[in-house]
Amino acid sequence: MSKKTFRLMQSLLVSALAAYLMRLLVGGKLNNYIHQRFTYLIVIAIVLLLILAGLGFLSIARMPSSKTKMASLPLYIMALPVIFGFFIPIKPLSNEALQSKGVNMGVADLANQSGQDLIPSDMRTILDWVRLLKAENENPSFIGQEAKVVGFVFLDPRLEAHQFAVARFVIACCVADATAVAMVIDLPDQELPPEGAWVEVSGTMDIINVEDEDIPLIHATQLKVIPIPDDPYLFP
Repeated sequence: MSKKTFRLMQSLLVSALAAYLMRLLVGGKLNNYIHQRFTYLIVIAIVLLLILAGLGFLSIARMPSSKTKMASLPLYIMALPVIFGFFIPIKPLSNEALQSKGVNMGVADLANQSGQDLIPSDMRTILDWVRLLKAENENPSFIGQEAKVVGFVFLDPRLEAHQFAVARFVIACCVADATAVAMVIDLPDQELPPEGAWVEVSGTMDIINVEDEDIPLIHATQLKVIPIPDDPYLFP
């Protein structure tokens, strides 16, 4: 591969990477990879990548003719992640990832662990309920409050046959550091939903003790299976 062709391929690859990041940003899929607070860094990266690509294209016309050959294999290797990003569908973490990452049920050692009591009870997320239990562990005031949460089904073998856990992954920085939080759903009069299904559960709050650990529980009055939400992760 000649130097001009190599520079052209470099510039096209940088342009493709910028296009991929723009696709994630405009399509609202960026939060499948990083915390929302880092969006501005992606915007800066897109601008810089476009500048680099533009400079690369401009430099081609000024490059002297040369018979020197450049190794093309590194470019092909660098292009693979971009190609995979464009053509492999985005799939958020689900119950399958719990085997390697584990799940927090009753404890959430994440930042900003205050103010959950100021959020209306039917707007609290799984993370909010777990944090609230930790904050009020000695004298929980939320028992009997109405709750509505969204998460994916996790069948914990420690629970009763009419119970399951509903979980969400929490991203503090990026998907690599995602931590799962969960609470128990008590559903005595219905068949349990399939493991991994996304559900919306409404009911009243309570606490259950599992292996000497207090965990928030919802006595479900309504449950429905839903599509994967646009924002599958929670952000502390």
